[in-house]
Amino acid sequence: MLHYQSYGNPDAPAVVLLHGFLGAAADWEPTAEALAEQYYALAFDAPGHGRSVGLPAAAYGFAGFSALLSEQLRRLGVGRYALVGYSMGGRLALHHALAGGGCRALLAESCAPGYEDAAEAAARARADERLAQQLEAQGAAAFVDAWYRQPLFAGLAADPERLEALLARRRRGDAAELARALRGFSTGVQPCLWAALDAPPFPVLAVAGALDGKYAEIAQRMAARSDRIRAAVLPNCGHNVHAEQPEPFARLLLDFLNLNL
Repeated sequence: MLHYQSYGNPDAPAVVLLHGFLGAAADWEPTAEALAEQYYALAFDAPGHGRSVGLPAAAYGFAGFSALLSEQLRRLGVGRYALVGYSMGGRLALHHALAGGGCRALLAESCAPGYEDAAEAAARARADERLAQQLEAQGAAAFVDAWYRQPLFAGLAADPERLEALLARRRRGDAAELARALRGFSTGVQPCLWAALDAPPFPVLAVAGALDGKYAEIAQRMAARSDRIRAAVLPNCGHNVHAEQPEPFARLLLDFLNLNL
């Protein structure tokens, strides 16, 4: 099963939190603590991450993960819930929510609904396969240090102490398990969900950082699909909005949940 951390009263409305690639449930701690007074927050380790390792092969794919999450929530007695997902976790949250089930509201942070062009998707899958091989060859520590030097994460450098703590956690990952997750949850193999956003059965908040132009544009494109989708672009931050601006992100999330749960 998936490892998780819980915060708050189990009798309160539930909020499920899904982290990004290389991350873990603990990444959500500041957000989950902000939620705990009003909500029951459940932060999961995605397959290949944290303590969710050695799972059946099907778990390292969008459909298999969605089924596994549904079963675990059922066992926990959680029938209706809000979903919050960041980057890779946002892709997983989008797929899970739109596949049907108990999602009542979705916050998608710095993620895309997939490629509309099959050739672009195939190219991305090949690129992620090369990255997975690089991860297996280098090991987690070296790969993590290179990964977070990407311009995408430049905003994290504004707080060197917090960045170093994040890197220290990431370096402990299992390279083989992370590579399985990278292959299985690649944007290149993600089902294209753009059409499903024309009429989502729940409210959606698409969040991005203003310094992350690619995903800020995607958030706006998502909002243009339906009046049930709203975009929020936070200033002075890049890809990892909830880590770079934890307090504004938590306020934004609470406002969204209070309006929709």
